[in-house]
Amino acid sequence: MNLKLRSLFFFGVVAAQAVFILAWAGHCQWVLDSAPVVRLRPGPVDPRDPLRGDYAALNLEIGRVTVPEGIAAFTDVWVELVPDGAFHTTGAIRSAASGAPRPEGLWARARVPWYDPKTRRAGLDLGIDKFFVEEGHGDLPRRGEVVVEASLPPSGRLHLKRVLVNGRPWE
Repeated sequence: MNLKLRSLFFFGVVAAQAVFILAWAGHCQWVLDSAPVVRLRPGPVDPRDPLRGDYAALNLEIGRVTVPEGIAAFTDVWVELVPDGAFHTTGAIRSAASGAPRPEGLWARARVPWYDPKTRRAGLDLGIDKFFVEEGHGDLPRRGEVVVEASLPPSGRLHLKRVLVNGRPWE
């Protein structure tokens, strides 16, 4: 290969990578801007991990549920999010193996990280439960109302939009 062809190939690969990253960022922004927004309630949690640093753990109320028969740990499920006042709570839960849910309603996809077969209680990992923050900023305020806003695209994967504390964005 001559030098001109090598240069053309190199710049073509760099341009393809740039286009991929820009398209991915554009898709993520489109999801945040256009998908329906659900409001969720978090619970308190210790935000310090000595090995990884500070993170904000949201401990969502909809993350602990009673599941129907046939759902076990380490499986994917669809969770219906139903309006309950200003927030959304858990409605029906069904296995992702049974296919996508009906188009009506808001359905989020989650993973079951733990399951107690005696009580049929399970945890749901919705993908927005933990995120890393700047050192020293992992504490969500213990006082006041904390609200999580997340976008819910048709794929069912929640995307964290913002965390509000007393109606103001938390930084």
